[in-house]
Amino acid sequence: MGSLAAPPAALALHSVPGTLEFWDNDNDGFPEASDATVYFQKIGTGWNNYKSISASYGATAWWGTDWDPHTTTSSSVASIRVDGTKPSCVGSSWVDGDIALTCLKETMKTGLFGDPYSIYYDIYDADIGIDLTPGPLVENSTWEWNGEIEPSSTEYSLRGVLTHEIGHGVSLNDLSCGTPETMCGNGADGVSSWVIRTLEADDIGAANYVYAP
Repeated sequence: MGSLAAPPAALALHSVPGTLEFWDNDNDGFPEASDATVYFQKIGTGWNNYKSISASYGATAWWGTDWDPHTTTSSSVASIRVDGTKPSCVGSSWVDGDIALTCLKETMKTGLFGDPYSIYYDIYDADIGIDLTPGPLVENSTWEWNGEIEPSSTEYSLRGVLTHEIGHGVSLNDLSCGTPETMCGNGADGVSSWVIRTLEADDIGAANYVYAP
């Protein structure tokens, strides 16, 4: 298991020190390839063709890792839902100035790696809220909806932001950095939001850390 190695910086361990959280779709306590395929749905209003393309790009960026999100129009128990609403969850809620927020839904379970006394957190659902409203977001910036066009310095790339948020869906942390890792959480301009549309070594390593190939 990749989880025996030192975790990459972006990997989120639960607030209980050293406790893994992962999608355990078969409920057996082992993070493995069978858990790694998770579907995400584009729901809510305001999804035109450009926005849908950007969302699909955000998921396919992760296909080169052991974690495997795919788009779907149907309901799935294990799914990430992308919506234009503003979600709130325990320990995190939408505040003024936010452009996106991901809320993981999880259940504490026992039986990690077959040990009846070891706990882990089973992610069973995730909600990504995007402020889809055109107009001022942060510092009078707006969205660039087209996933194939680099935004100006006053625009955010929806493709880049969704790639980052879907990374949270696999339980990855924000990184405080000025480098191009997708999980850098301080990209405050259009250039940064465009750069994070592609994965770097730490993003890939964190996504691969739990799930066996």
